[in-house]
Amino acid sequence: MLPWLANVGLYAAATFLASLVGGGLLLLLRPTHNHLQTALSFVGGLMLGMVLIHLIPHSISCLSSVHAAMGWTLGGFLTLFFLQRVLGYHDHEVAVSGEGASPPSGTANSTPHAPVLSHRVSWIAVALGLSLHSTIDGITLGAAINLHAHTGDSALGLGMALAIILHKPFDAAALLTLVHRAGGTNRLKWSLNLAIASVTPAALLVTFLGLGSPADPHSEVLGCMLAFSAGAFLCIACSDLLPELKFHAHDRLRLSAALVLGLALPLALGEPHEHNYTHTHGTVHGCVESHADPRPANHGAASAPCELH
Repeated sequence: MLPWLANVGLYAAATFLASLVGGGLLLLLRPTHNHLQTALSFVGGLMLGMVLIHLIPHSISCLSSVHAAMGWTLGGFLTLFFLQRVLGYHDHEVAVSGEGASPPSGTANSTPHAPVLSHRVSWIAVALGLSLHSTIDGITLGAAINLHAHTGDSALGLGMALAIILHKPFDAAALLTLVHRAGGTNRLKWSLNLAIASVTPAALLVTFLGLGSPADPHSEVLGCMLAFSAGAFLCIACSDLLPELKFHAHDRLRLSAALVLGLALPLALGEPHEHNYTHTHGTVHGCVESHADPRPANHGAASAPCELH
């Protein structure tokens, strides 16, 4: 397991720094509303592509059941949906709106129907929501690295790590902005930022170790994790992308190009490896990569049937 702990350490450090440093850096750069929406369109497209091209196919292979995989995916989507409905934490506009600054005319927040969460959401709710969100990030990366360790497919871990790393600064900047507006001290802001930045690495390590040896993974548990994470990230991607249809009529070409560019990256990582999951000795499930010959088997060679779940 030691070689794979290096991957765990690399992704843990990258997500930690993206959250801890990225939020403050984003506030210093003070991107415009248009720049923010372009970046979010790219990350949203990246997440959407990773979910549909990599996460869901892998979860179906692990569970050997489309129905079960879609059930867990729906559960992940609804969990994040109701989490955002209750806590209202997934609002990135606060990261660039400054001290009472208004977005450019023609954008979402200049219309009477646009959401203005930054003025009525408690930073405590945002911190709680981001903590749960970061936990799902860590679970996803832990499951992806475990799968890579067994199948050799690194695309899932690399793509999801990139999507999470690029999304972290926006979440951290939103939290820091709300704490500042609530009159919080610098010590409080950076203590919260440090605490939340630590959640994803901790969840990543616990998940990877909890799944057991990569040589003998619990495939059904792994499949459920991947499918649930797929639903959660699908909800996050929709939260970033769908408001563009109604509230952001400006720069349609640039935002659409950013979305397509984000979708192109999961495609460039390649298709998921084909693998089947069968019972191994005892009650533990193992992941067995399939290299079966599609031609009929010779009469002289007997092979054991593959029991699917």
